[in-house]
Amino acid sequence: MERSCVLVVDDDREIRVALAAILVAEGYGVLEAANGEEALEVLRTGVRPSVILLDLMMADRSGWRFFDERDKDPRLVGIPVIVLSAFPDSAEARARRASDYLRKPVDFDSVIEVVEQHC
Repeated sequence: MERSCVLVVDDDREIRVALAAILVAEGYGVLEAANGEEALEVLRTGVRPSVILLDLMMADRSGWRFFDERDKDPRLVGIPVIVLSAFPDSAEARARRASDYLRKPVDFDSVIEVVEQHC
């Protein structure tokens, strides 16, 4: 039986595929987006994942833009966003109302644990 759906947003295809594979193996449905704009396009179709895994520092810095656009849409604000970042400081991510923060390189067990908490 499939668990909740997770939207994985990362411009690094290998990371996206690895996260998706781990989540699928744990029984989650997974959607993928290569950047924040693509993620917003997916969400604007009416898809409502239980949680979003979001890389912040993508080539076009669209992780931050994603937060800016998400905050303008009341239908999207309630979806938990777990930030993935190589930067050790989570203060700005939390200021933008990230639900949680995992430092890259991520430990897959930690990803599953945090996703389970928010689903």
